[in-house]
Amino acid sequence: MGVYVLMEKIKQGVNRVNIANLKPEDISGKSLTGGYIFKIDKTTGVNNEGWISQYKTKSGGEITLLYHDPKPDEMQIHKKPISNFL
Repeated sequence: MGVYVLMEKIKQGVNRVNIANLKPEDISGKSLTGGYIFKIDKTTGVNNEGWISQYKTKSGGEITLLYHDPKPDEMQIHKKPISNFL
């Protein structure tokens, strides 16, 4: 007996989510376009930094988007433009 989770974790990679692997120094131009994975998940626990989207659910509820890849501490300079866009 036990509890099983039958889900796959989202990961960046050629055979997974094929997006650019951004570096902290990628702050403008083509190097900045794409390469982000966000998640809508529980907001408790560690490494759950994110923001409340300007968009709402159909019932008017808030949507909290969490940084997934790159990690929040790897993309400090990117946070403001991303949260303004999404």
